[in-house]
Amino acid sequence: MPIPIILSLLLFIILLLSFYYYAQYWKRKAAYALLQYGKNAQNHEERKWAAQQALMAGHKDAAKLYALTCPEAFDKELPLVPFYRDNIKCVFADYYYSKRFHNFIDEDQWQFANTVYLFKEGKDECSQYFAQTFKALRPACDITIMFMPCSTQKHYYNRFSSLAYFFLKFRGVQSGIDYISFTGERESKHTSQQRNKIEESSNYIINTNLTGKKIIIVDDLLTTGKSLSSYAKKLKDSGAEIAGAIFLAKTFLLPTNAKVKWIVWKHFFLS
Repeated sequence: MPIPIILSLLLFIILLLSFYYYAQYWKRKAAYALLQYGKNAQNHEERKWAAQQALMAGHKDAAKLYALTCPEAFDKELPLVPFYRDNIKCVFADYYYSKRFHNFIDEDQWQFANTVYLFKEGKDECSQYFAQTFKALRPACDITIMFMPCSTQKHYYNRFSSLAYFFLKFRGVQSGIDYISFTGERESKHTSQQRNKIEESSNYIINTNLTGKKIIIVDDLLTTGKSLSSYAKKLKDSGAEIAGAIFLAKTFLLPTNAKVKWIVWKHFFLS
């Protein structure tokens, strides 16, 4: 092959590679700009659009932003819509997002996550949210509410005593806040690095015969459902009938990047 032709081919390949890397550079810049725009957008549709575009441009964090912007697209258990866990009818007010996601959620989501912290600390009874979950559950009459035991007796009463009084005024619902007695303290689950190894029932007993009582369990946060199942079993062993469970929040579990990409690209091609 003549040398001029070889040189021309080499030059053409160099130009193609230069164009490719130049295009990739600006693609990365655009993806980053779209992600930042989405993270700071106040409008839900703008956040969703920017997250979608950033994902299609290849930003590694765009799937996370899209999933946190559109949690209902990735979770079958929705806020204020009854569902079942271990044959227990459950309702939660809204999603909770762990602290590692707080740079990717909007102001309303952050405010609600902060409300969950305040409730745990006994600084906000969150009665409006629990009232919504109670109504959505649509329980029968003659209900007794019982609260999920905490790591200490002090935390238990700080967290639930004002809420128990609210429910009494709200619909004359009987409170079972004093139907358990604490025998000691245990490690707090929400601060533990090994929460699955904590035995929830290790520091309390049920001190009342619950035969004939229809119980609604009240707790702040639903994640795996292990605590709910354990407590429900102890209540049933004491004669109770479990009428349901209501939660302030449910922990949103982030889907895989592959699942998010599938949803985004499917929506793009079908729209």
